[in-house]
Amino acid sequence: MPVIEARALTKVYRTGLLRKKRRALDTLNLKVEAGEIFALVGPNGAGKTTFVKLALGLLFPTSGEVLLNGRPPTVPETRASVGFLPERFSVPGYLKAEQVLRFFGELSGLRGRRLQQRIDAVLEWVDLRAERRTPVKAFSRGMLQRLGLAQALLHDPDLLILDEPTGGLDPIARHGFRALIRRLNEAGKTIFLNTHLIDEVARMAHRVGILNKGRLIQVGSVATLLQDADDLETVIVRLLHRHADIL
Repeated sequence: MPVIEARALTKVYRTGLLRKKRRALDTLNLKVEAGEIFALVGPNGAGKTTFVKLALGLLFPTSGEVLLNGRPPTVPETRASVGFLPERFSVPGYLKAEQVLRFFGELSGLRGRRLQQRIDAVLEWVDLRAERRTPVKAFSRGMLQRLGLAQALLHDPDLLILDEPTGGLDPIARHGFRALIRRLNEAGKTIFLNTHLIDEVARMAHRVGILNKGRLIQVGSVATLLQDADDLETVIVRLLHRHADIL
């Protein structure tokens, strides 16, 4: 059973004074298998963020469906199996790292000794144990993203959905974050990346889905996509140009 499955998933927005229709996703069919790192890429406005919101149950489809482990994303058991890191993880700066994690852990239903064990474990995972009592306002952007990943891991989910996880990070922080994502995948986590950073995809992903104007124009492994070019960015640009008239 796929960890994420979209079946003819369509989302239409109505915008402006005339309530004109804008089709953000158009009969999308997609499967993400257990244990893989899957990256969804595409230009701005392609529908990537809409797909993430639908997969998290934050939006409802106009038609079609998206399932997580065979269940709708709004089912409580489904939500408990997902960890989410938004593009810009933000919390009040006066809170200390451990206080942030305690708050999110309690929202997830963790209490007492179990919560403390999970806080210790995720701080170790993201290399922030020494900063557990440091106010968040003193964190760098990279440290804040690692804290965001720690909160996504608190309830030990099987699936991680990461929205532009390395956007805005410096090269050193980006390298460390990539290594952490690989470690999590090796530990058995399925990871879904929503990103526009093609070099990140080439370094991390097992498979790539290319989305443009709400339609999935290609899905394949990085190795397969690179058969006819030296770099993934060239492949993606070629495919977007090739399908521009069709879309």
